[in-house]
Amino acid sequence: MTPAVPPAPTWTAPPTETDLPPLAVLLAPAGSPVELVERLSSGLAAPVSQAGMRWEVRSSLTTQDVTPDLRLVILLSSGLEAASLAAAAPQVQFLAVGASGLTPASNLSLVGAEGERYDQQGFIAGLIAAMITPDWRVGVISVADTAAGKAARQGFLNGVVYFCGLCLPYHGPIFDYPQYVELPSSAAEAEWQVAADTLISRAVKTIYLFPHIPAPGLAEYLAQSGVKLLGGIQPPETLQPSWVATVTTDPLPAALGILPDLLAGRGGASLPAPVVVQDINGALFTPGRQAALETMRLDLLKGVIDTGVDPVTGEAR
Repeated sequence: MTPAVPPAPTWTAPPTETDLPPLAVLLAPAGSPVELVERLSSGLAAPVSQAGMRWEVRSSLTTQDVTPDLRLVILLSSGLEAASLAAAAPQVQFLAVGASGLTPASNLSLVGAEGERYDQQGFIAGLIAAMITPDWRVGVISVADTAAGKAARQGFLNGVVYFCGLCLPYHGPIFDYPQYVELPSSAAEAEWQVAADTLISRAVKTIYLFPHIPAPGLAEYLAQSGVKLLGGIQPPETLQPSWVATVTTDPLPAALGILPDLLAGRGGASLPAPVVVQDINGALFTPGRQAALETMRLDLLKGVIDTGVDPVTGEAR
């Protein structure tokens, strides 16, 4: 018998950078909002993977990191860094999220370059509050010495009046609604609680909290007083029974909408980051009212409805 001759060993070259699938990166420097990073990462990972690309989240990216396989970078960094990287890597598509002072280019697209539209957030919160509250007994607590705080407050007031008109209560105690209180950002926690007590004493049942009030315990204080709450942050579990909904800006829908163009190498767009309603408590904000709000929300984003607020100064127009 002739012994079997084993096959000759074969050698396969290790993959090089050019053999790897194209790469897409979410650039989220230290200090980026954790919830925003998680939302963009989880929302974009699947469609990027389905397009045959690798997906990574990084905290830094330099021109030396621009390899031949890099195709797309979504940045949460500054406008200066986005412009610098885009100029140094014309073969890569860049999408800057929430960065101001940029001009779109053939490989640079923008989402939310105009910044947060607190007037729109307040307006939608006002619509919701008026929809769900008997006798229109609603109010807002905001910051008095910032344009964002003024815009949120005035947007809320206008949103309530847009829905309820005269907003006249049928039963006592009789106050003019909507109500509002605001303090400077330097106010102490105890002062914010006094402001909250002012609204409670005026029979306000639903309150919109400007998301940047420097009083961490204020929402809990109001919930313990039986007030229903709207705000711009994801509520902790202890607040969920009193939390009606979160009204915030979400760049993910715009990023998903522009993603096919970016993957095809077409850039240069600039889209607003739409205001969305999340964390909805269906027991407090029923599906029928949600459907009615959605119609008005879309009209607001399309410009059919105007908030009546200058988003830069926060003053009524």
